[in-house]
Amino acid sequence: MACSLTNQVSFRYVESNQIFLKEQTMKTLLGRLVREEEAQDLIEYALLAALIALAAIVVLGPLGTAIAAKFTGIKAELEK
Repeated sequence: MACSLTNQVSFRYVESNQIFLKEQTMKTLLGRLVREEEAQDLIEYALLAALIALAAIVVLGPLGTAIAAKFTGIKAELEK
């Protein structure tokens, strides 16, 4: 019984260490991304692409609705 409990404690300790190492790895990676100039350019381009995509979604949504309404009106006129 004691051996089983020791294994569980050890496993949890290893598991928590792995989580800690993953967190440290992500912190190190993000820190390097912020410090390195090429990474800063990459982040800027990614943010710019996200902003352009967001603007396209916001603008094209209502535009698509307006175009669909126009074609519905044209269809109604042609069916008369």
